[in-house]
Amino acid sequence: VGLTLVVTNAAGCSATNTANVTINPNPNATITAPASVTTSSTGNAASVAGAGAGATYAWSISGGTITGGTGTNSITFSAGPTPGTLTLNVTVTTSAGCSDARSANVNRVLPGVTVTSISPNFGTVTGGTNVTINGTNFASGAAVTLGGTAATSVVVVSAIKITAKTPAHAAGSVNVTVTNVDTSNATLAGGFLYKPQVFDPNNDGTITSADIFYLVNYLFLNGPAPIGPGGVISGDANGDGVVSSADIFYVVNYLFLGGQKPNIPSAMPTAPRAIGTAIRTEGPQISGSITLGKPVLRAGRYVVPVIMTSSPGSITPQAMSIRVHFETDGAMSGMTIRSAGAGKDAGVALFEIDRRMDNDLSYLVAYDPHNGGLALGESHSAVVAEIEIAASANVALSIDPELTMLSDQGGTLTATVANGKLKVSGTTIGSGNAPRPRAPGRDVN
Repeated sequence: VGLTLVVTNAAGCSATNTANVTINPNPNATITAPASVTTSSTGNAASVAGAGAGATYAWSISGGTITGGTGTNSITFSAGPTPGTLTLNVTVTTSAGCSDARSANVNRVLPGVTVTSISPNFGTVTGGTNVTINGTNFASGAAVTLGGTAATSVVVVSAIKITAKTPAHAAGSVNVTVTNVDTSNATLAGGFLYKPQVFDPNNDGTITSADIFYLVNYLFLNGPAPIGPGGVISGDANGDGVVSSADIFYVVNYLFLGGQKPNIPSAMPTAPRAIGTAIRTEGPQISGSITLGKPVLRAGRYVVPVIMTSSPGSITPQAMSIRVHFETDGAMSGMTIRSAGAGKDAGVALFEIDRRMDNDLSYLVAYDPHNGGLALGESHSAVVAEIEIAASANVALSIDPELTMLSDQGGTLTATVANGKLKVSGTTIGSGNAPRPRAPGRDVN
């Protein structure tokens, strides 16, 4: 730029001088960066216009980390692990000392969610089915809905796995949706099928003792699965989403004591009601142990006591199922099980059945509340049954954790090894071998 200087004194005389002056422009530090990046992403790029030879570029960042290009007009950066705002700052200074400072905000967003599967993919209309949802990019705090209704007990196990409990819903297929805390979501269309709560395991259109024996045959003797309108779930009398001994006790309570009929979820009481002398309070609990005691030789046979113990704060169990496995080199013979001790003192059992299959012996009993029900005494522990075995046996007796439980009268409260409320322990006669692992259970939901 040319500058002209004119100097004039008081007499009007003047002089003129001309000089060239260079004006250095300020750099442009406007940042070019993506509007959003995914959390924990790397290799993101940001840049400013070049400011010529000798220019310097001072970058800083919050909510992320600069991973390359420091001191140049183009950088790469990684984003922080949580949703929010990432801020880039740069000051550009030319070789002449002129500078410009700018900032740019970039949204940190969660990666896109996907839902690939749900297991199991069916359950009862009453809800309460424990499910596992598989997919990608699940974030802590994610919510789950089935058919637009929120699931409960949602736990984000990892970025690819969520566990939850289904809500109640009308019968039919529904969408399964996972929504992250930033409202990004994904849906598995028609991913879950609600089936009617229809108890009729033998599919004869009635509820009778035949259904009890059908379930005994299925659970303890490897018989056919329930074949009612809901498939396997037709064996679920108490609506808890599994087919177990509790359903047998539930039906016993209905048929013989006037208890709640299966398949009427809306009529189910929120808390078990009092039946006979088995008094219930709000929020009852049931827990304890089943132990095979020390074998005793009696009349030429070994007798093994079955000891039931209720935990402090637990109600006294009024029904029990137990499956004992005899681990030995050959086939067992002459093994029986029957009520004894407190189990016999309770009077004639309302329902009592034993079944044998190979080297397994099963026993189910529900005590009659009209005869006082089962009482375990001040110690909360008593012998309730006895197993008899041939005196020459060398055998290890183990309790099958999958098919053993304590229950209340109505089959609505249960203590099992699986739910952490039941402990079991076996015993050994002679040089019995250690038992082999047991078979898997019968969960249907």
